[in-house]
Amino acid sequence: MTHLKSFTSLFVSAIFAFGIAACDQHKSPAEASHDVAKAEQKEADKVSEARSDAASTVSSANQDVADAQRDARSDVHDAVTDANKDIAQARGKADKVEAEQAYNVAVEKCKALPSDQISACKERAKADRDAAKAQANSSMSSAKSR
Repeated sequence: MTHLKSFTSLFVSAIFAFGIAACDQHKSPAEASHDVAKAEQKEADKVSEARSDAASTVSSANQDVADAQRDARSDVHDAVTDANKDIAQARGKADKVEAEQAYNVAVEKCKALPSDQISACKERAKADRDAAKAQANSSMSSAKSR
């Protein structure tokens, strides 16, 4: 039995020694150079792919920004156009009210004239009012069609 233990010990030791020797084998310089070149190429391909992805992302982001700027310019233009129309409408309404008020004042002034001049005075006031309202309506119509 002692011989069996010794043989088993010797056998296990031999297997262990061969295992360690197999793990410690060195590659030839040509094999090592080939493996290094292969690893470098693999990593260079990964870097190239990452840079390509980054360039694509930057290009897409730049396009998104350009689209947003174009949309914003269009929105601003539309808002300015609408505001200008609203302003023209408000001014036209104010001009019409002013024309009506000027007419009312002119009629009151006409009443202070001699009776033979009142009718002509009121007609001039009415003509002035009508011309001012026509101008206001024209301005308002022009603004609507822009």
